[in-house]
Amino acid sequence: MGNLRMMEVILLLSLFGLWIPPVAMIIKKAGHSPFWALLGLIPGVNLVALYVFAFTQWPSQKSSG
Repeated sequence: MGNLRMMEVILLLSLFGLWIPPVAMIIKKAGHSPFWALLGLIPGVNLVALYVFAFTQWPSQKSSG
């Protein structure tokens, strides 16, 4: 059950490739490092990161005056 066939691995990698770029752009526009998008691939950690982004002040929204 733990063995993945090559086709499954290719499918997973392509899905990750479709997921990461738009999430990274959203995070970048929010003022954070786009590398935070990689947290979306880790089960459990992605929920914690979602709450951190939802309830902290975003650097792009800080007032300049």
